[in-house]
Amino acid sequence: MDELEQARAQAMENGHESAAVSATKEKSILAGHRVERAQIGGPGEFDHLSDQELLADLRERWARLESELH
Repeated sequence: MDELEQARAQAMENGHESAAVSATKEKSILAGHRVERAQIGGPGEFDHLSDQELLADLRERWARLESELH
């Protein structure tokens, strides 16, 4: 965080506003204030599933994500 703040301040001093914005965005991600999200599946991809099937699919995906993190 300190390095990003130094980079942001230096960018502002040198008139590089876009670099300062990039450093600010990175700080907000690291601080947990900004969350990067990605869409999984296309529009309507899950429409054919029942509630139980959708729940089972979500649980399976969650289990895979948890195993990747550990």
